[in-house]
Amino acid sequence: MKKLYPLLSVLFLIYWGCGHFDEESYVGVTFGGNGNDEGYSVQQTTDGGYIITGVYNHEEDNDDSDIWLIKTDSNGNKEWKRRFGDGDYDKGYGVQQTTDGGYIMIGNYNLLVKTDSEGNEEWIKNIGGRSVQQTTDGGYIIGQSSGGLLKTDSDGNEEWWNQSIDLYGGYSVQQTTDGGYIMTGNYNLVKTDSQGNVEWNRTIDGCGLCSPSVRQTTDGGYICVFGNDLVKTNSQGNVEWNRTFSSNDIGRIPPSRFNSVQQTTDGGYIITGEFYIDRHDVGLIKTDSNGNKVWIKSFNSFCTRSYNDRYCQDDGGNSVQQTTDGGYIITGFIRNTLNSSNTDIWLIKTDSKGNSEWNDRQ
Repeated sequence: MKKLYPLLSVLFLIYWGCGHFDEESYVGVTFGGNGNDEGYSVQQTTDGGYIITGVYNHEEDNDDSDIWLIKTDSNGNKEWKRRFGDGDYDKGYGVQQTTDGGYIMIGNYNLLVKTDSEGNEEWIKNIGGRSVQQTTDGGYIIGQSSGGLLKTDSDGNEEWWNQSIDLYGGYSVQQTTDGGYIMTGNYNLVKTDSQGNVEWNRTIDGCGLCSPSVRQTTDGGYICVFGNDLVKTNSQGNVEWNRTFSSNDIGRIPPSRFNSVQQTTDGGYIITGEFYIDRHDVGLIKTDSNGNKVWIKSFNSFCTRSYNDRYCQDDGGNSVQQTTDGGYIITGFIRNTLNSSNTDIWLIKTDSKGNSEWNDRQ
């Protein structure tokens, strides 16, 4: 099911009052059923559309779920959707378009799924994790929640597996320009060589149980988010700077969690996550190359109840990517109705300034 929401910014501002950032309500498009559905990863595809993976919960039974793969056109209109898994609380954490035009997905319960360009299964392997990326040799690198790093060939067959990395989480993994790999855990950053042997392991101070994200930057260093912090390191993982966004930046109190970061074409950074501003919102922060705030946006479902009502806004952003037009695509979750505790997958497209583009569709 797909729902389209009108813009209710004026009513929102009357009810909540003005903050130090721009807020928009009921923008973008959603996909969902009657359970807690959520988008964990989004990527622009070569045809200008978008591929999303996440979780589809069966009706009201949130312990019975599948990996959900959804393909849209450039305007967010659904082209097809596929479900994978045995219904035993499966979730799709990462997705990437592959060089053959298909898709690779990783799930939490031992599911590595390769599809063709239409989302039809080509193979499934009994390999689970939190992140996946196609490597330059056509295989795949997988970061596992236990801290393991696993490399497969192009058919998903294991080539090597390092299970001894001192890292818990495996939330984000990327092949680096030297052929090695960078991976994040709950509180640390690990660099390996091309065979998964640890070259260095850096602890990021101030992070407890986080959902971190890391990307290599154009200068050979790394940008990562841990908790509420944006952290830039050099190529050896030594911190160059650390930015924490304060209540003056956000408007009321600091955001509860950053979930995804990417370097932008101007050398700055784009971040999404969950802001806690009397309620949980999808947050979007643009910084310059030194991590200084350029602008902040907030997106939320509209609520006519008091902010502490459990059916009020409960929204968040899990993945962001800069698009070829200079804007941004975000996926996460949105409360699906005012009178429900369940959520839908949320897909939001913005321009280069973070203003929503899909906010007046009929």
